[in-house]
Amino acid sequence: PQRILLVENSRTFTTMLKEAIEQRLELPVSVATSLAEAGRLLDEEQGWFLVLTGLVLADGDRDKVVEYFLSRGLRTVVVSGVYDEDLRKRVLQQQIIDYVLKNTPGSIDYLVWLVQRLERNRRIAALVVDDSMSARMYAASLLRMYGHDVYEAADGSEGLKAIEAHPAIRLAVVDQEMPGMEGVEFTRRLRTLRSRDKVAVIGISGNTDPSLIPRFLKNGANDFLRKPFSREEFFCRVSQNVDQLELIGTLQ
Repeated sequence: PQRILLVENSRTFTTMLKEAIEQRLELPVSVATSLAEAGRLLDEEQGWFLVLTGLVLADGDRDKVVEYFLSRGLRTVVVSGVYDEDLRKRVLQQQIIDYVLKNTPGSIDYLVWLVQRLERNRRIAALVVDDSMSARMYAASLLRMYGHDVYEAADGSEGLKAIEAHPAIRLAVVDQEMPGMEGVEFTRRLRTLRSRDKVAVIGISGNTDPSLIPRFLKNGANDFLRKPFSREEFFCRVSQNVDQLELIGTLQ
């Protein structure tokens, strides 16, 4: 089992969250109340999968806390007790997975779901099809941050070959504006190879044409994102579509 590090100075919150994760997900959780203690745990144990950290620690300010865990290559979720929009925006500019308010109703349930989603993502491959290298690399980097194995394709033909070659691909993020084969046509052809309950397709585009979304959906897409999209929206859409795939598999 992959280990989870919970760094927080609120004993009540850490007790509740640790028990919820260990009981519901059967994943081991270690607790630290300072950066120094967190560092000792990270050095003593192997197999760390995720860090859930607060921002108010005795030996680290807000920026130092996040920077410390990211510098060690750890997936990091920030759990804050105070809503501050400027702080939230500044923290989300760094490569963290999510920013969660711990004192809201349902925060424990959300964090348990988040941990479960990230743990399960390691067994779900994703495909990004986009002729723009920068856009493709950006989407792929986000999916890798969320734990997915990611394949990349620069056009529709290359994307279809990847679908046929890699049965583990369960999610495809597809741009509309591509030479040779647009995203809608790629989605239509993909559906001849994989049904909706096997691969979820999210279309993306900066085009404001109001007919584009229904065209994507009618040709087999599960969802659509308008460029530019925020990291939080991207994560929510991806996670909800993968959740639905798993739910369909369970029902079947």
